[in-house]
Amino acid sequence: MKKSNGLWFGIILILLGVFMMLDNMQVLDFWEVLYTYWPVLLIILGLKMLARRSASGQGFSEPEPARVDGATGSVYPGTDATLLASSTIFGDYSVSVHSKSFAGGRVSNTFGNTDIDLTNAQLEAGENALRLDGVFGNTTVHLPKGMAFAVYANTTFGSIRIYDQRKDGISSSLDYSSTDFSTAGKKIRISVSRVFGDVKVMS
Repeated sequence: MKKSNGLWFGIILILLGVFMMLDNMQVLDFWEVLYTYWPVLLIILGLKMLARRSASGQGFSEPEPARVDGATGSVYPGTDATLLASSTIFGDYSVSVHSKSFAGGRVSNTFGNTDIDLTNAQLEAGENALRLDGVFGNTTVHLPKGMAFAVYANTTFGSIRIYDQRKDGISSSLDYSSTDFSTAGKKIRISVSRVFGDVKVMS
């Protein structure tokens, strides 16, 4: 599922790059094309969600309060879930994780902000993975002091800030790791992808 998700976003980024290049060459008007055909993004994402629901034996297994699948995002004041699994189209997704053995998960949000608070969470032993994807909106991750982590973030139109590191401009990406990531017994690898929006990772 991770490979499939990355493939879709890779295709979107390639198409955006091609259209922007053609716009620079005055072959077409990028913003006119985007305004006309942006609903295609919803169709593609909707088909992807339906295909994932129909597949058997896939997805994360976690307590129900941490899961959102549907059109509207939700806000969870707190959850003890080990894994997060969310796929929403409209609305913000905000959650504070209190799990003592958090193992990551995946959150996908088409129109809305994503806010993940891990300041009260403890990690499962080993390397854990958290993937956060979105199209329109911002992504913010709050990490506790002392947590070993690595973040790879990219956004097509927006800025990225990971602690004291910052990247701005079109098609920005930033790779950042805590000094103890390679040797830590408990650590988390976070992958963030946004098309239109900012990415922030902070304590």
